[in-house]
Amino acid sequence: MMAGATSGVCAANLVAVSELWIVPWLRVRTECLSRAFTGAMVSFLNHHFAAAIDGVVIPILKDDNIGTVQADFTCKLVRDDLTVEQSTVVFRKFINIEQNIRREQYVWNEVITTIAQVFIGKKVNIESGDVDGVLKVLRKSSHDLCTSIKFGMFMKNLISGYSHVFRSHAPALLEMANSHKSSMKGLLIKCAEKLAN
Repeated sequence: MMAGATSGVCAANLVAVSELWIVPWLRVRTECLSRAFTGAMVSFLNHHFAAAIDGVVIPILKDDNIGTVQADFTCKLVRDDLTVEQSTVVFRKFINIEQNIRREQYVWNEVITTIAQVFIGKKVNIESGDVDGVLKVLRKSSHDLCTSIKFGMFMKNLISGYSHVFRSHAPALLEMANSHKSSMKGLLIKCAEKLAN
């Protein structure tokens, strides 16, 4: 069995224990997490990757009230402790999160946008099969975040960094860029128009 692999029964138990103990504890943290906790989580990731992601990271990302501490923790894991390959796995679960929760509307906020930007900064592998999930999240979130510079920057980096994947979806991205209202609007429109040409 390769490093980070866990048997099905063991992984299910680890996910259940994580959701029962770690996630509730992590959700109420308002101060920086200790190095000991972060180190333990990195060790958990290294030894039981799928269980750590499904039991801790994804449940935190599903939370409507995700705070700065939880976002900083997630960003640190993605930026510093996951490989690009692992980050890609997490990103795919992240953009398809709505399918795994009972709420009809899962809309990003500023905090979630910060985490999304870290995935793009990590240069995760976005393929044509991921585009529908990404566009669905962008459409749902673009209305609530239409004045967000952070969301505008995320869209700009997504369009320019992954133009080869989004080229055939330029009209949809141009429509979202035109409805954006932050100071990023002009740059977004220019990126989307460039994508169309």
